Parts: sequence; structure tokens; C-alpha cells
Amino acid sequence: MRRRRPTIGDCLFLVVIVLFAGCAGGAWTSMTSQVNSEVRGRSFGKVLIHGKFQDLGVRQLAEERICTELAGIARCECLKSCEVFFPGEEYTDEQIANRLSELKVDAVLTLQETGSGTSSKYIPQWSTGTVNANVIGNSVNGSITTTTHGGYNVSLPWANYEVILRSTSDNKVAWYATALSGGSQFANWHDLINSASIRTASELVSDGVLQQVAEPDHCNGKRSRPKGLRRFFSPNDTGVASM
Repeated sequence: MRRRRPTIGDCLFLVVIVLFAGCAGGAWTSMTSQVNSEVRGRSFGKVLIHGKFQDLGVRQLAEERICTELAGIARCECLKSCEVFFPGEEYTDEQIANRLSELKVDAVLTLQETGSGTSSKYIPQWSTGTVNANVIGNSVNGSITTTTHGGYNVSLPWANYEVILRSTSDNKVAWYATALSGGSQFANWHDLINSASIRTASELVSDGVLQQVAEPDHCNGKRSRPKGLRRFFSPNDTGVASM
């Protein structure tokens, strides 16, 4: 029996399979951000991260991921809002202000989704062939097996996000960004949140809003009493903020 040597087509097929396997759960995020010139150069030594999502698991994921990333690249201390304010509990402006003041929080970073959905992509049909040959004496008997791939649609998730860093000393927006996250057919919504959170931390440092360090570090900001902080946690004007 003569063994067939791999063809270029076979090698390309294997490369495609490896690439798809490596992209499983993969997601990407593009972000546009702007720094408020009125607060440029201000130091934010302690930041509270607020993932503004109804799903508690998504909120915890966003806050945990942003804090983890900032711990490695920024000279600041990061707090998760779900650990400072119990989820589902309602807090007044005064309670929120007092708590942030006690913790000496310099700014609140809010990440929230503004839209999401899926898009469809057609995977073109293509085929690969395998040749099997047997040599008996002067005769060669063989067969060709053809496998068809593609020819179907896949669903690709996407989500838009808004990110705001607001100073607690004067309630000014220090940094604002919008983002679009997308993923492969293997990605889920948690992959998109994870990608958006990582990009958020990176942009805060690259824009110079948070000071970059080579190693994780912590620093304390100036104590200040926040004003009008209801907008950090609730979109309504009822006078009571829900965490």
C-alpha cells in the first residue's frame, strides 16, 4: 500500500481548523474616547467601578475584569461597586455620598450597555478530497473521498457600550468613551463584556487619565465629599438610588 503525501490543500484545511479552534470564544472591542480638558492632569488615586447591568453575573464580571486589568497597569486602587453597595438595595444621595467619602473615592467609572444584537454571516461552501490508493503488482486501485464544508450562516454577537469616569469632588465627567464589541460564532455575551472591560482599562491608561506603572500599585486620593451622585447609580430622579 502506498501512502499518499499531504497536498497543499490538506495543509490549508488544517490551518483553517486550527484558526477556528483558537478563535473559540474570541471577541474584539473598538473604542473611541475623549478626556475632559477641564480635569486633565487631575489624579484619581481610588476609583469605584460600577458595571451598570441588570444581570448580576454580568455586573460582577465587568467590575472584576476592569479591576484586575487596572491592578496590573495603573497606579490606583480599584473598588467594585457590588462589594461597596449591596445589589438590589436602595440608597439615598446622602448615603452614597457618605460611603464614597468614607472610602476616599476620587472617581466613579460606569460601564453600561447601550445596545446589542447578532448579525448573520454566510460561510461559503468549499470541499476537500482524500485519495486512497492500493498498489498490487502492476495494478493500482484507489478511491477519492470528498468532504463538503460551509454553505451555512453563522450568528455573530455584538454590543455597544458607554463608559463614563466622573470625578466625585465636583461631579464633572473626566473621561467619556463609546465602544463596539463583537465576537466570532463561538463567542458569547460574557466574552464581549470581558473584551470591553479589558479595553476600558487599557484606554484609561493610554489616555493618561490613570497613571501607568510597571507593577501593580496602590495609592490614596484626596478626601472629598461627592455631590449629586445619584446619576452614578440610577437613571431616574426619584431621590433614591438603586444598586
